[in-house]
Amino acid sequence: MKGLISFQEMKERYERGEDPFALTLEKWVRIKNYLNVTKEIGYPELIKLLEAVMMKIPFCFEYESNCNLCPLERLCQKFPSTYHQILGLFHYLLATNAPLPKPYLIQLIDKLMVEIEEAKKLWKKMLL
Repeated sequence: MKGLISFQEMKERYERGEDPFALTLEKWVRIKNYLNVTKEIGYPELIKLLEAVMMKIPFCFEYESNCNLCPLERLCQKFPSTYHQILGLFHYLLATNAPLPKPYLIQLIDKLMVEIEEAKKLWKKMLL
């Protein structure tokens, strides 16, 4: 898998009909891979990662004005959530210039990916 997924790539693949859950998970897998392969993470890399973390996912295109209908609404809109913990960590790191706690961040990303998988199962169950 190549570097961080871009907004353009995500949007184009979604418009071609790719599964929004799979694309959302790929976003986080690629962030995790970036963390694993990047030895030195300084300010420029933190900004790049923060942009990737905050990037809209396919569900945002579909439910833009109706977040409450989105299958991932509780993961990104309800506070506190794993996503908010990740986002807060990046804001803290950028504000304090503290070293990035990679293992902890990867642990949070893994937790979020499990939550996305659970939301996917629940969503499919509701559709049946």
